[in-house]
Amino acid sequence: MADLSLADALTEPSPDIEGEIKRDFIATLEAEAFDDVVGETVGKTDYIPLLDVDEKTGNSESKKKPCSETSQIEDT
Repeated sequence: MADLSLADALTEPSPDIEGEIKRDFIATLEAEAFDDVVGETVGKTDYIPLLDVDEKTGNSESKKKPCSETSQIEDT
């Protein structure tokens, strides 16, 4: 490796900068083949939405009752 100094950096001409490579990232991903080995892809028929416990049991008390910590804000 060559020994470089500040004088070398100031006197040597800068190398030609290569042009920026532009590519469409999404198009590149869509063009790649995808093997669903683990079973990550879910179709519309397999989708089961997750529900909160309160919505399943019909318990509406937690929705009506405000949190006591957030309703009592002190001015400082």
